[in-house]
Amino acid sequence: MTDESADRAAEKEAFFRPENEEEGSREESSSPTGKYRLVVSSYSTGHGTWDYTQGEVYRTGAADPIAVVQRNFGSFPFLFVEAHPNGHDYLVCGEDYQGQTVVELDTGKRRDHLPEEAREGVGFCWVDMRFEPSVAMLVVEGCIWACPYELRFFDFADPMSGWPEIEAPVMIDADRRPPKVDADGTIVCYRSAPDGATGGGEAEAPIAAILTFRRDGLKLVPESEWISEEEQARRKAQEEGRKR
Repeated sequence: MTDESADRAAEKEAFFRPENEEEGSREESSSPTGKYRLVVSSYSTGHGTWDYTQGEVYRTGAADPIAVVQRNFGSFPFLFVEAHPNGHDYLVCGEDYQGQTVVELDTGKRRDHLPEEAREGVGFCWVDMRFEPSVAMLVVEGCIWACPYELRFFDFADPMSGWPEIEAPVMIDADRRPPKVDADGTIVCYRSAPDGATGGGEAEAPIAAILTFRRDGLKLVPESEWISEEEQARRKAQEEGRKR
């Protein structure tokens, strides 16, 4: 540990004291099978600053936590992955809001990752995650601070060795419709029509565009793109408006 990281760790640890825990903030969540439980608490860091959060994950019925994750942000996104194809169970979360923490729940092993971009404050912040077991892939919705939400994909076949990004050649906007991931590595991403672009009678906004990718190692290769006539007209109008 460098002097700088040691100073940051000591500074953060100072916030996670019993007297700083916000009364009534504890929330408990159980894993899908009920084998594990996660207790998340909020801690005040002072007037005019955001809260920190602490997650304690336990095997159900146990008094001692498997791991404690002290996060430098006021929300605590997490995902339980049980019965991974490798036989282990995991908690996916993030000690740093620009990084990730993965705990192998049945062994107690832990791996943290903070990308180099975090030094400049432009790390990709994970907000919502889901696991696709047929391809051992994490589908993540998130953003770089103050930027639009997007989707990214990560290889989660061997979490204790890391979770490299499966890079796409273009930014894939997050959408109200989740992407469809097939066992053969095909990924179908949707773009819904923007609010106000329809008459309002539809129960769900119509699909404006569909992007289909094929996974090739740690790359996503574009396979096809479909754009509705309405979306083509909308994009054309936008482009003409920029030229005026």
